[in-house]
Amino acid sequence: MFRREARLRREYIYRKSCEEKQRAIDEKRKIVKKAVDENRRIPTHLRKDAIELQKAAQWGEQVSSVDDEYRWAGCGDPKIVVTTSREPSA
Repeated sequence: MFRREARLRREYIYRKSCEEKQRAIDEKRKIVKKAVDENRRIPTHLRKDAIELQKAAQWGEQVSSVDDEYRWAGCGDPKIVVTTSREPSA
C-alpha cells in the first residue's frame, strides 16, 4: 500500500515536471511566433533556439507523446473482451 502511494506520488511529480517543461517550451514558441508574425526582433534570450522553435511552431500544437489514459473517455464505447478460464471448474 505504501509502495503504491509512493510510486503514484513520484509519477505525479514527474508528470507535473514534464508538463512544466512543455509549458515553458510552448511559451517560448508563442513569443517567437508572435515576433515573426509582427516582423519584430526576436528577444535575445531566445535567439539561439529560435530556428528550432520556429520549425516546431509550423507544425502547430501537437499532442504530447505522453498519452493520458482518460484522454478519450466518453468519446466512444469501451471494447468488451470476453475471456474463458484456462481450466474451468465445471
